[in-house]
Amino acid sequence: MAQATHKQERRFARSKIPQANYQTATDVTQAANIKELLVQDSNLAKHEVRAEDNKEESHGHFQPTEDYVTECDSSRQCEIAISAEEVGRDLLLAFGSDTVTQPDAVNAAAVRKHKFSPMDLGVSKQGPAITLVEIVGAAIDRLFPSMVAEGLSLKGEGLKRVTESLSLRGSGKVATPSGITADDVIELAALHCFTNSQVKLTIADAGTIANGQIYGAANRLDNWGFELKNNLLAAEGYVPGAGLYQTPNDPESGAIRSECLIESQEFMLNLTARLASQSQELAALRSRKKLDIEILLIGGKIDNTNFNYQLRIHAPLVKYEAVELGEQNKIVTVQLKPKLFFDAASDYAASIELINKVTSYTA
Repeated sequence: MAQATHKQERRFARSKIPQANYQTATDVTQAANIKELLVQDSNLAKHEVRAEDNKEESHGHFQPTEDYVTECDSSRQCEIAISAEEVGRDLLLAFGSDTVTQPDAVNAAAVRKHKFSPMDLGVSKQGPAITLVEIVGAAIDRLFPSMVAEGLSLKGEGLKRVTESLSLRGSGKVATPSGITADDVIELAALHCFTNSQVKLTIADAGTIANGQIYGAANRLDNWGFELKNNLLAAEGYVPGAGLYQTPNDPESGAIRSECLIESQEFMLNLTARLASQSQELAALRSRKKLDIEILLIGGKIDNTNFNYQLRIHAPLVKYEAVELGEQNKIVTVQLKPKLFFDAASDYAASIELINKVTSYTA
């Protein structure tokens, strides 16, 4: 009888930095190249083999008699508690660009500010890719290269830890075994997680940053969400004549992607607050008022510096798409659904700044 494998045995690893290019998988046998991926979900990567059959051929039957493999696909949905150290890997994967500065003039080496902003799709449409490893006891041991971010959403609710949902899309390639063991995956430690008790929402006039309204203790924010969606040209990634197959040099094993380009990026926000002034939000909706929104999470001190671990979501030019009145626990609330626009002065529709001690997510 086979030994049962419990879900608590699952271990996941990912590239520490993005792959050198889309087609070249990370060498996971080098411990310095990988980081543990801590997830809260019980999902496993999905590997799909697609085929065409001969039902419409003139063989005299109403059912197909054979089929052939065309292409392979892979994907993974991850649910993660956000930490100041590890969330930057996913932000780089989703946004595509990270600008790093050293804000501490006194102790420059101690603190880094990472600014994640949309990649310039006029320069390149290929987003960063990582290699994913999943090991579950003795039952599963697989490697999925060339995983790109199809979507990333951040969510804060009540006093819980802030979480993210990361959607990954791969080339369709899967390797078994992965080449490493569960013991090769070094456990993450000393992470600084953000909780929603640390959040502050500010909504001000766009451009002038005036007339700011702070949603905090005085004007309660119940929950919020930020989402980035990468519209992938997934079908275009299978290039005729590329000669890339699940099994090298074997067309019958199915084609895999040679690229996975981003057609466009979309950004969404949703906010639920305790209704303090019905007229203010509804008036802004009716007048199509231009607003500036900041969601700020401030954690503990970074060692002996004057800086805190911090996550800042910024949308410099928004208008309310909907303002809905409702209730939560019998308290009247207002649900705000802003529409985000490209802001020429900032050169983006949305960005996220992360302050921590991580020197780089690209080297």
